[in-house]
Amino acid sequence: MRILFFLLALLCAGWVHAERSQMRPINLKFGPNGEGECYLSMLPGGAGGTAANVNRWRKQMGQPDLPEEEISAMPKRVLMGIEGVFVSLDGAYTNVGSAEALPDQRLMGIVAALGEVGLFVKMVGPKDLVAANQAAFDQFVDSLRLRMPSGGAR
Repeated sequence: MRILFFLLALLCAGWVHAERSQMRPINLKFGPNGEGECYLSMLPGGAGGTAANVNRWRKQMGQPDLPEEEISAMPKRVLMGIEGVFVSLDGAYTNVGSAEALPDQRLMGIVAALGEVGLFVKMVGPKDLVAANQAAFDQFVDSLRLRMPSGGAR
């Protein structure tokens, strides 16, 4: 099933657009040197499902995997009308493709699924900077909208 998305996102104060990609239709930077990032990604096939994605983020933050039962018990958060799992982690962040971990980082995000499409909002950066931008993250998440091709909002 092919799904087309219409996204409306609020650009929060102090946040700027970064280069978009096919998997990141919304990609934002924040902080005095752009050291924080927040993005929406959509991956076909769900990228392995909720547990795989939560544990992938945990590994990026130097945290051990959790069993599915613990992931199921994690807090929930709505992303574009779809219930997802809310993740908040502190640790040393290793970005995909990076050899070195950045110390004292915080990751906040939501993992959700729409059929076979994984939907993710992820914010990561220095712990104090992310904490100072938590309200902006909440505003950003709440501003996202999903519309199906027929024009019906979800």
